[in-house]
Amino acid sequence: MIKTATMLKEQRVQRIKQEELWAVEREKRRQLEKEKKIEAARVENLIKEADRLVKVKQIREYIDLISSVGKERLGDEYPESDFLKWVEWAKGVLEKNDPKNWELPKFDLSDEFRYF
Repeated sequence: MIKTATMLKEQRVQRIKQEELWAVEREKRRQLEKEKKIEAARVENLIKEADRLVKVKQIREYIDLISSVGKERLGDEYPESDFLKWVEWAKGVLEKNDPKNWELPKFDLSDEFRYF
């Protein structure tokens, strides 16, 4: 009887230790998965911001080109034209979206993944 009780106690202790090990392993896997998701988010943000920059550069180039074309076509009428209003509006939009005004990228994204 004492032997059985001792055996049961040892089994319970072993089971508790095993469950603790499993919990540690689960936490490690969860942390690794979180780190993978954070890295993927960093890459996605980098690509998105680079694409955004390319688009801004394309728009700037387009405005410069079409503005030159408009000056050639409209000549003396250019300063009073509806087209100039459009060019000024487009440059304003571009200025609002200038990379100098963008939020700086963050490396630490743990706040975005704190509930993971």
